[in-house]
Amino acid sequence: MAELPELGRHCGLAACRQLDFLPLVCAHCQVTFCRHHVAADVHSCDKAPQPAEADLTASTRVYGCHVAGCTAAELTPVTCPGCQRPCCLTHRHEAEHDCPPCAAMDTPVEQLAAGQLDSGETVVLEYGDPAQPRRDDVTRYDVT
Repeated sequence: MAELPELGRHCGLAACRQLDFLPLVCAHCQVTFCRHHVAADVHSCDKAPQPAEADLTASTRVYGCHVAGCTAAELTPVTCPGCQRPCCLTHRHEAEHDCPPCAAMDTPVEQLAAGQLDSGETVVLEYGDPAQPRRDDVTRYDVT
């Protein structure tokens, strides 16, 4: 390495001091490190901001599940498109919480198997309020 003594830099961590040809600079303390020690928590950077503690006091709203015996709660409301009742992520599908409106609805596959659909017919399923259909609430099936 005597030919090119000015290439690369040594890692700023005293225990490492590895010669690195692609050194990285810490964004907080501006010291050069190798790729293994550039993270602020790895080299114990005293100028890095400390992570804020999560404030989960009574002001945080949680949304419970309507299924009997379920104690799960979500930070975002999850509702069933058929019965409009609040659910947790585990019970959000119609089959998971015995949704009466969704249980009565036959799927196009079941209708085709029963001979209720003609070949070439397009089936449109709408969820939610039919008076205000949204693009993401519509599922189209082309029967072939």
